[in-house]
Amino acid sequence: MVTEIECDPPYEPKNGVVQLRRATFGATVVFECDDGFELEGNRTLRCMQDGYWNGVEPKCKGSYQPCDAATCLTNLRSIFMPPHCITGLFKQF
Repeated sequence: MVTEIECDPPYEPKNGVVQLRRATFGATVVFECDDGFELEGNRTLRCMQDGYWNGVEPKCKGSYQPCDAATCLTNLRSIFMPPHCITGLFKQF
């Protein structure tokens, strides 16, 4: 009887997902982050002959916070309206 080598299923990152069909020797797991988050670490890991993944599970770090249209418009206005005007953005010809 042949025993298949298995790796423990990897943890699903906070604000992300794991795509895994099987966790046996040679299998690959793929990590993805939710919208607004960037993967920090390897996107894929492989189950090795020793029963461990060939790396550390990645993390999903926030890259931006999505906002609704009203909030974004308000924030945009505050950048270009006194007293928060940004100067030096336009070059005169």
